[in-house]
Amino acid sequence: MPHRVLVSWDSALDSCPGDSWQRSRGERAHGACAKLTRTRRCARFPSWSARDHSGGALDLVPFVVKPLLRRASAYEALEKYPLAYVDYMTVLQIDGSVTAALEGINRMTRALRDSLGPEWRLKVPSVPLVPVSAQKRWDYLPSENHKETAKIKSRETTTAKNRVPSAGDVERARVLKEEGNELVKKGNHKKAIEKYSESLSFSNLESATYSNRALCYLVLKQYKEAVKDCTEALRLNAKNVKAFYRRAQAYKALKDYKSSLADISSLLQIEPKNGPAQKLRQEINQNLN
Repeated sequence: MPHRVLVSWDSALDSCPGDSWQRSRGERAHGACAKLTRTRRCARFPSWSARDHSGGALDLVPFVVKPLLRRASAYEALEKYPLAYVDYMTVLQIDGSVTAALEGINRMTRALRDSLGPEWRLKVPSVPLVPVSAQKRWDYLPSENHKETAKIKSRETTTAKNRVPSAGDVERARVLKEEGNELVKKGNHKKAIEKYSESLSFSNLESATYSNRALCYLVLKQYKEAVKDCTEALRLNAKNVKAFYRRAQAYKALKDYKSSLADISSLLQIEPKNGPAQKLRQEINQNLN
């Protein structure tokens, strides 16, 4: 009978994370007590086993809602907030209606802001993009919770216009926009366009995302695309000064000086002392004369 108990303890030890169990001569003499201590330690910290078992499930089949939630909860219990944030965000890509993930994101946002400061988003790991094929796959798999059935999200901006973005979509869009902003600072405008486009596929309600992508198009001399993005930005926010300025620049490059002057005039009505706009107006007037 004691031997059966020891086998049970051995199994429990195998499932515990951490360094391998080293036994000295004394530990071998008191093996049962040592194993019991480790078993109790796992019982006291269930997040260990939850994290390990969830990780194993995700290794076999990635992008599964329940293991991601369990691992996120375990990371949160261990105060590994950046990793918990990534897992919660991944869940929201699969299904933006999962309440546990939405609540988790709110908690992690507060915790990360308090611990890492206002620029905490730049200090957390990047969130993996869930492929559309993976999202489709879960539509054919049974789920114990109907809320965890994944929704197929379109990655095209035109489709995004036809639906109201969920809270998870809006959060994901904001993260992608900030990643695009960082790429702009590094001078990588082509990659930034990809990030902004991806952001708009989740939520197309952010005027600044369009005007930021327009800046990239201007740098790459894709002036017609810049005009389109600025027009969309102004549709969302009629007082977006940067959109007026960048569209005026694009019109000027396309030699549509009247449209360029009209945009600069609208900008100066909002900000009469805007120096760059005043300078651009002078340049446009010279071309018109």
